[in-house]
Amino acid sequence: QLYLISGVVLFVLLIAYIILAVLHPVGVIEYIKAAYYSIGSGNGYNIELDEGKPLYTTGDDSRYYVVSSNSVDCFNKNGKSIFEKSHSFSKPVIKHAETRYILYGQGESVLYVGDFSKTIHTKNLSYGIIAADISDSGVYAIASKSDGYSSSVVVYNKNHEKIFEWFSSDKVINAIELSKNGKLLAISTLEVVDGKYQSEFSILNFKSADPIYSRSYADDVIYQIYSTDTNVFCTVLSDNIEFINHKKGTVSSYKSDYSVNIVKHTDDKIIAVRSVAANQDESTVEIYKKNGELLHSFKVDNYISDFSFKSNRIFLLGLHDVYKYSIEGELLATTPADYDLLFLEAISSNNVALIKNSSITKLTLSQTEEKQ
Repeated sequence: QLYLISGVVLFVLLIAYIILAVLHPVGVIEYIKAAYYSIGSGNGYNIELDEGKPLYTTGDDSRYYVVSSNSVDCFNKNGKSIFEKSHSFSKPVIKHAETRYILYGQGESVLYVGDFSKTIHTKNLSYGIIAADISDSGVYAIASKSDGYSSSVVVYNKNHEKIFEWFSSDKVINAIELSKNGKLLAISTLEVVDGKYQSEFSILNFKSADPIYSRSYADDVIYQIYSTDTNVFCTVLSDNIEFINHKKGTVSSYKSDYSVNIVKHTDDKIIAVRSVAANQDESTVEIYKKNGELLHSFKVDNYISDFSFKSNRIFLLGLHDVYKYSIEGELLATTPADYDLLFLEAISSNNVALIKNSSITKLTLSQTEEKQ
């Protein structure tokens, strides 16, 4: 009977996967191909990295990317190599979706579109790229300086055909974000008025140059935008995080005396770490639902330089230690950190990948480990 139940469960999961693949906007072949290449190759941890200083990491629930001064390495959570892409950008930026990624250099004029097996398209622009983003549907957008305008955004479909263009005559675009389905584009523009920054947040639906929603910020800068839900975008400012539901016309604002230090977006949550510049002995961790509701907030008596989230566990990189917290803020485990540890990526509820200059190792922090 147990075998029968297991067989039924596997069959149901297989059918669900097939339906998901068929309905995926990039198509069944690309979806299955991405799943196949995500199995990865190699021996897993420990991993030796090629020459090039790691600059930052980013990832999703099943993969993570190590962006260095001369390459991008993509690994699955088991440490298997999915792909490696060399580059010559001085300020490389990677944005990733379910089956594709884009890679470009800030201020440079070349952008690569790739899947997990090869580069599938190259865009050569006339002007330097300010920002770019890609959606799970394969739609991607590129903001750059523009002839006759301060800046512009061009949106392309998954076949790399232009489907929309938007120009800003007197304001500079400094951040953009596509919705997950690729049907909406959020834009932040910036100008200086009377010696103060003025930001404008806009949402466009590709049917008109007129925004379907806009919001102004006096004497403030929007540093990043995230698409968290179908109708919700999150804006990150110096000391404020806002969730904007353009459909309902509501804004949830979370302003604090603590400056926003790091923000990361998981599949269903936004997690932020705030700190006081003058005090490196205290940080605040905030966990938000994708609709903008503050789920949990707790203080940490340390400066946090990086963090990662997996299975309701938050791994924090402090000045001298790696910590594991529950989502409610309970310290579950801690271990000393190597002096040359740069970043970390959670790979399970008990394990984290530690990224150094020349290697990636796996560290286990079990819930039964003694808290120090």
